[in-house]
Amino acid sequence: MDLLSAIVLGVSALATAYASYQAELWDGEQAAHYTDANALRTEASKVSLQAGQLQGADLMAFGAYLSAYSGNEEALKQFYVQRFRPEFKRVFDTWMESRPLQNPDAAPTPFALPDYDLKEREHASDLEQQAQEKFAAGEDANDKGDKFVLATVILANALFFGGINQLPHSILVRKILLGLAGAFCIVGVAYMALLPAAP
Repeated sequence: MDLLSAIVLGVSALATAYASYQAELWDGEQAAHYTDANALRTEASKVSLQAGQLQGADLMAFGAYLSAYSGNEEALKQFYVQRFRPEFKRVFDTWMESRPLQNPDAAPTPFALPDYDLKEREHASDLEQQAQEKFAAGEDANDKGDKFVLATVILANALFFGGINQLPHSILVRKILLGLAGAFCIVGVAYMALLPAAP
């Protein structure tokens, strides 16, 4: 009985140490993923702000063009058109080809065309998607870490029952305590064996 008790205590102690180690590793993975997610979200915000600034510049230039157009100021119109951003100039030309003044089906402004897509806004969307994936990976790492913590709790019961089994008791009580310790040890080790090790 003493030999079995020592085996149960030894296996439980080693398994508890391993489970605690894995829980710490998964906590580190979780923190790394959350840090990456926050960095990606910060970058996405910067890129999105830049996209908003570019769109604002396009709107102002187009508004100035319309003002010059309504005042029949041809030189001023050309001045603004020449200063359109190349991406906006391409969309503006497409819009002008649709003859918006004569064509009732033409888009109301160049901004309503599907071609008006800021690559910065797409980039910001991609960064946000990457941030979501990193956050999900962090949540997954947290879940795995929690499961290893549960394994340590199960194994702690094995250590407890195995430890009090060493106190003076009747043979029946010692057998019951050893049986409980062994059961918790087997369950804890089996549960932990199903969990993935941290990378």
